Amino acid sequence: MKILNTFCKVKVSGIFALTCILIPAVWLAGIAQDQLLLRSPELKILERKAGELVVQVNFPAVQPRSSAFGTILSMGDLPRIPDSRGQLLPAYRLLIPGQAKNLSVRVIETDTAILPLDQTPGTFSGDQRISASGQLDSMPSDRKSLTTKSFNFNVSVSADWASIYNLGRYRGVLLSVLQIQPVRWNERTHEATYLRSITLRLQHPTDPQPGQRRTTLSASLRTLTGSLPLPAFAGTLPLPPPASTSTAQTRLKIYVSEDGLYHINAGDLASWGVNLSGVDPRTIRLENRGEEQPIYVFGEADGRFDEGDYIEFWGEKLIGTYIDQNPEIYGDLYTDVNVYWLSWGESLGARLIEESGEVVEVDELKMFRATSYPYFTHFEENNYYDRLSQVSPDSLKEHWYYDNGVKASQTRNYLVHLPYPDTDALTKTRVRTALMGQTYPDDYGQGGYHHAYVSLNDQNSPALEAGSSGASWWVGQTGVILDAQGDEGISPSNLVHGTNQFSIFVPVDTDAGEYDTILLNWFEITYPRLYKADADLIRFTPPDAAVDTLVDFKIEGFSSSQIDLFKLGQSKIINAEITPYQTQNQTRYKIHFQDRPYGDREYIALTPAAKLAPDSASAVENADLLSRLSAGGAIKLLVIASPVFENVQAL
Repeated sequence: MKILNTFCKVKVSGIFALTCILIPAVWLAGIAQDQLLLRSPELKILERKAGELVVQVNFPAVQPRSSAFGTILSMGDLPRIPDSRGQLLPAYRLLIPGQAKNLSVRVIETDTAILPLDQTPGTFSGDQRISASGQLDSMPSDRKSLTTKSFNFNVSVSADWASIYNLGRYRGVLLSVLQIQPVRWNERTHEATYLRSITLRLQHPTDPQPGQRRTTLSASLRTLTGSLPLPAFAGTLPLPPPASTSTAQTRLKIYVSEDGLYHINAGDLASWGVNLSGVDPRTIRLENRGEEQPIYVFGEADGRFDEGDYIEFWGEKLIGTYIDQNPEIYGDLYTDVNVYWLSWGESLGARLIEESGEVVEVDELKMFRATSYPYFTHFEENNYYDRLSQVSPDSLKEHWYYDNGVKASQTRNYLVHLPYPDTDALTKTRVRTALMGQTYPDDYGQGGYHHAYVSLNDQNSPALEAGSSGASWWVGQTGVILDAQGDEGISPSNLVHGTNQFSIFVPVDTDAGEYDTILLNWFEITYPRLYKADADLIRFTPPDAAVDTLVDFKIEGFSSSQIDLFKLGQSKIINAEITPYQTQNQTRYKIHFQDRPYGDREYIALTPAAKLAPDSASAVENADLLSRLSAGGAIKLLVIASPVFENVQAL
């Protein structure tokens, strides 16, 4: 392997200038060491004005590695993608809101270096997969034949250092990709020219086009933009349909993406085009995924839905769609938005009844006083997408992860909020997590075994170790679920109310060496929690030991005396005692009630400030598909064939 020996700097400002300087190899080695401190590109905003950004990107040094199949060129943690000739070279991509035709990027200045190589960079020749034994298998013949001749590398490849191309649409927002190809290979000179830094001028629209509105990108999408301060526009929200008093032809489609108690009043319904003034409110029904959900309708006893009346129901985001087929997939693969259908005018709807929670028993021997209960919380953020090239595209697999992974020799910490742990409880804390291997054994000699340690507030457990040093049972792009519970759980004594730290450490002790990389899918913590509200809300259960007995509940921490109490799926509890108390020079409120729960019961106590509004809602015609077809109405159909469709025999 020859040593890097040339730097070039190009500045474009109306006049093209090129300066190349030969530098002694000894001094050059020091420069390369400084660059090695970077693992990810460093993005700086140099100038910002209306419709324009000037940004500088500093790149890690290129690290060449010889293999039997060509030189592997790594640049920090950047992925390698095929260039126009199919050679695998590092690439840097940022998400940009907008269409490519309305965006432009121009190179202002580049600072480059030249790396002579004895070997040509490795070439993409199609995906491979890993067998159960950890050995590389060829993909089926229709995939194995992928080569530079048959694979369209020009889909997202440009001859320029930087380019923009359309990506698609996500929840109404058009998205593009700013791609920087920081390494170029010259076959004639056998040299790789790579960027040390590049300065770009990015121009973008400042105002929405007709039919668009301003919007805010989700937190996960903002992460993928590199936090560039760019405006985002989405298609205009449809106007609400005309108000309808139909008792059978219209339903309200309600969208929710968060667990909580949802509150809908007459004003909300009117904004969505629904007027229930002439409807018997006792016929209001709510359905979710084909099952009726009991709701609470205030003021329905008089047979009218008046201005001050309202509807409340417990709603949940969409989860568990595929969990029976693959336990790694907790949420839905395509959306976290759940749909609830509100209808009226037909049969009577299911209701949350009112039952009394009055404190009637004072004998301590005849009741169970609740101190703490097992509280479950799931943490998952979809900030990073990985195609998982070694996983069959037809397989049911999660592809969204917290971030771009934990590398060998690194520890990555994830801060989470845990409300009011009972640090004196004897019950252990359960920690469960789903991890995915990102690196895999390849033709270039890279190993694919994994090893990782998981901890909570620096507390470890044998059950929270995945893989092992040397020969390992965890290999390639496969997932593992670790579960520390019971005697192997974590002591709650080190938990704190507020911020706690979930950590993953990847040692350098497998055949993958420093390249071993682990992706975090999700983690769950079940711990003993005190009966205290957090942000005016608490979702709770009876203590595990309280089986078919009268339970005395006292819950503190509310900022208002207007506390509502529900037994989920069954009732609204009334007649509870609500009293003020002083803490840290502030007035807080506590609720005291008694109940004899049977089976698995969940409760929620909250103030009006903690109640939620739906993400959105729209009134829709309640015509079935056959009726629409018979009437000659327009419909949209999406037909998806099974992967084995071609092999299925004709009927």
